[in-house]
Amino acid sequence: MENALSTSNLTRIGWIKLLEDLGYQAKFIHQDHLLGGALERDGTKVLVLNRTLCLSDAEAAAIRTFAAGGGVVIADHLCGVFDEHGKAREKGALDDLFGIRHDLAQGILGGKTLSEVDAEKGAQFSTQTWAIDGALLHQRLPIFERGLGAVLRKDRHTYLNLSPAGYLLQRGMPESKGWLELVSSLLGEAGVKPRAVFSLGGDPARTTEALYWKNGERITLCVVQNLDRHASIDTFGTVQGTMGDSARKLTISFGAPVKGLVNERTGREMGDGKLFGDDFTPWEANVYTFTP
Repeated sequence: MENALSTSNLTRIGWIKLLEDLGYQAKFIHQDHLLGGALERDGTKVLVLNRTLCLSDAEAAAIRTFAAGGGVVIADHLCGVFDEHGKAREKGALDDLFGIRHDLAQGILGGKTLSEVDAEKGAQFSTQTWAIDGALLHQRLPIFERGLGAVLRKDRHTYLNLSPAGYLLQRGMPESKGWLELVSSLLGEAGVKPRAVFSLGGDPARTTEALYWKNGERITLCVVQNLDRHASIDTFGTVQGTMGDSARKLTISFGAPVKGLVNERTGREMGDGKLFGDDFTPWEANVYTFTP
């Protein structure tokens, strides 16, 4: 039940799937790396604070240093309302960065719950267990902290005040378009663009994942279907969506021209350029190599 209904897990998975659907791969930053200046050293452009309820003064200071150096910070909800010991703060550790002030006395979501999920209504995350009755919505996602609006911005930084767990229930459906466009625009404004975007049969390939490896001068790109699977300790687990029943036309649009693109599974040499077409069997993987 913890695996299936933990809102900490669900919001994290919601962010990961969202970023993958937009063509990105997230990189997780350990506390020690944050405090050691890894964001600046690695040239990170955007830091996403996913359900970061607890922040120490030192961590908050490191994030401000990153922001002062030109980095962009995006948080979802309840950011820094506790210190590193779980002690409530009078104000959030980064409220000044986002230009917000929490009023948690008004409650969260619909005002009668402390969690996005009601485990009394089922053992899996679903529209039935999604406990958001009475909550205001933005881009079909619930506004988390009552008394605050949604998508609050100060300078380059954004406090979403939304629960990304809801994206898992919308994923692959038309209802997810607004949330995808919102996050895509925030990343684009920060100068972050995906290395490639994909379409299947002319439609955006929203549940397709791109994996990259560098091997010498060549880059390997693996394109795979990326459905949600609710893992179980004794079975394969239920899968949301389907792979499809036939091959489809895949279009790859690179952000910058590549050289010598090769489909390593078929041996097809596809040449140079930015736009390529190929066949894609959704229960298999396409593997390409190229030179940037």
